[in-house]
Order: sequence, then C-alpha cells, then structure tokens
Amino acid sequence: MYIYFEYPELITEELMGLKLQELIYVISDFGHNKEALGLLESLYRPMKTAFEKVVEANIFNNLSIQDLAHLTARSESTFKREFRKLYDHSPAKYIKQKRLEKAPHLLKTSDQSISQTAWDCGFENAAHFSTSFLSHFHVTPKEFRMT
Repeated sequence: MYIYFEYPELITEELMGLKLQELIYVISDFGHNKEALGLLESLYRPMKTAFEKVVEANIFNNLSIQDLAHLTARSESTFKREFRKLYDHSPAKYIKQKRLEKAPHLLKTSDQSISQTAWDCGFENAAHFSTSFLSHFHVTPKEFRMT
C-alpha cells in the first residue's frame, strides 16, 4: 500500500473499491456481526446494479432477450432467471408493460404517426403495437389519441 501514498495517480476507482472491501473483511467478524455481513454482501453485488442499468437503458430499444443477456454477460436462461428474481416478471412481460406505459404519453403529447410512436416505444411494427395497446387499454392507439 505504501506505493500508492507515493504515487497516488496509480489509484483507480476499482482499486479503491477493492481495498475498501478488503478492509471491511479484516475489520468484521462474520460469525457475530450480521449487519457487517450484509454490508459486505452488498459490496459484492455490483453486477446487480450493472444488470439493472443495462435493462433500464435498453427497454425502449428494439433488442431481443438474447441481446440483453449478451449485454449483461449472461446466458439467456441465467438472464431470464435473474430478471424474474429482480423484477418479479418475465423479461418479455416486463418490457412490454414498460413500453405500453410510455405509449399514452407519446400519443397525447406528440403529433407523430402511430408507426413512429410504436417505434419510439420499442415495438418492431405498428400492427404489433396496436394489438398490444388494444389488449392493454381496451382502445386502439388512434381512438386513444382522439379522446
């Protein structure tokens, strides 16, 4: 550690995180301090945060489940399992729900076509968007816009 005091430019954020984790391990007594153990476990879950960031950043992009799994460095089955655990829904259902939640706002606040709205919400085509919208809101996107 002495070298880092002499050359602080060698210190990276990752190194600081690692050294903090090591320090907490040394300080804590796992057998008797459950609160410290919980803190340590949370330090070793950076992938959960990365997983959520990747999912949230790509909900409205037209990516497949396989693409999302690849972006999170997981197999498709592992991705689906972790997704269900984190979001309490299958990836397809959750993503479709989020896309449909965005649609009414776009339909009411913009003059863009239904096809463009579908695309902006992450749907591949207007027909699928219209069918999903009708199933969810019990009106077509066009009817919704006119009301």
